[in-house]
Amino acid sequence: MNTKNKSLLVIFSSILAILFNILFYDKPLGISCFIYTLVNLVFFYFVLRLQKDFNFKKYISNSLAILLLSSIYFRFEFDLFRIINIIIIPLYIIFTISISYKNNCFSKLFTKISTLIFYPFETFFSGFKFLNFILFKNNKRFGILKKIFAGLLICIPLLIIIIILLCHADLVFNFKINYLINKISYSTSFDFIAELIIFMFIFCYLFSFSFNLDKEHKWLQPSTPTTSAKYIDSIILTTILTMINIVYLLFICIQFKYLFFNHYNLPNDFSFAEYARSGFFELVFLTIINLFIIIISTYFSKKEDRLLSIIIKTLLTLISSCTFIMIISSFYRMSLYEKTFGYTRLRLLVYLFIIIETIVILIITFRIWINKFNFIKCSAIVLMVYYICINFVNIDSIVAKQNIDRYFETGKLDYKYIMTLSNDAYLQKLRLLEIKDSTITKYVSAQLSTEKEFDKSTWQSFNISTYKAHHDK
Repeated sequence: MNTKNKSLLVIFSSILAILFNILFYDKPLGISCFIYTLVNLVFFYFVLRLQKDFNFKKYISNSLAILLLSSIYFRFEFDLFRIINIIIIPLYIIFTISISYKNNCFSKLFTKISTLIFYPFETFFSGFKFLNFILFKNNKRFGILKKIFAGLLICIPLLIIIIILLCHADLVFNFKINYLINKISYSTSFDFIAELIIFMFIFCYLFSFSFNLDKEHKWLQPSTPTTSAKYIDSIILTTILTMINIVYLLFICIQFKYLFFNHYNLPNDFSFAEYARSGFFELVFLTIINLFIIIISTYFSKKEDRLLSIIIKTLLTLISSCTFIMIISSFYRMSLYEKTFGYTRLRLLVYLFIIIETIVILIITFRIWINKFNFIKCSAIVLMVYYICINFVNIDSIVAKQNIDRYFETGKLDYKYIMTLSNDAYLQKLRLLEIKDSTITKYVSAQLSTEKEFDKSTWQSFNISTYKAHHDK
């Protein structure tokens, strides 16, 4: 990278560091996240486009997905996705950079991403070293500036001693100095120091990160494997899978006998309501275990014996089928549970998790019989597309709507829980005012009025749900 490009990196890294403080320091997250993500993607585009093997289509398509994720900060207030996306978005940007080369392969992708993240710390102060070279070593005229700066540093402790002595010598001078110190408040000084530290960190990391992208892509080269892959013995694996399937088949028989078809012949001391509503989270956990069993067995089973290979594939397919029945049982149990106890964020999120888990199990079942099928790549794409889609689901609004609809059917309502939901559910909260119960309407009116009083957000924190709630007439 030539001196001109390095100079541009210094300028843009400085701008991004300043912009970070303007958008985020001491401000709630809002439209600022979308703006900063967009600026970063444009910045990295101009860095990467100089490379001969840069893949424009890959970069743009993934950048659009990243922008969709970042848009949640000005669309919804649902905290879970907002917190997760703080991690997901930077990682997705780095992932996008790592695959935006035409000659790039997916092998050792985790190593490449981790190298991109951590390698800049090895050259963390390269931006300041370059500035030092440009300002002081590369131009004699700035040698005087360097000496002036050194003189200022030396005189600071001397000036402190002199001012202290002068304050003791003259009361008026002491009064003026104290007035000046009080004028510069502690909070202002603290904010300045904090913003300066943040600026230096962002500047150093961005400059080093961008500078390292131009080092002939050594971080992209797949390393040669040094150890041979380890496999599970086929007979041992067949035995394990057979025993697991025996237990699961027994469980499935009980599900069909007592849960799905025959509600009235339960053993003594069991009510159907108690039986059906129990065990939901345990079943979800079991489906996750099954998924890992299938993946490990598929990738680490020996293929030397054709008959044993077919038996293992059949047993794995049977586990997949049992897992699907467990998922159906989980859905059924949760639906009964919600009819009794109402709807919550967690219960809706578990539904969403089970849906994607079902899709992944379908994909791995396909992989069991077709060895050439790229399960990891396909699953990664499906997971990312699904995650982007659920970022556009208004979780709080759905939860509030289902609970209020349930109230009009059953007369049961946890209105205090609904009022703890974010402003994403504001329109549903207004429906509570239509309920003919003075206790509920008084509580809801008081809560809505209190929420409107705390509208002190800045433009950086703009959020559509918050704006609607605070400006509704």
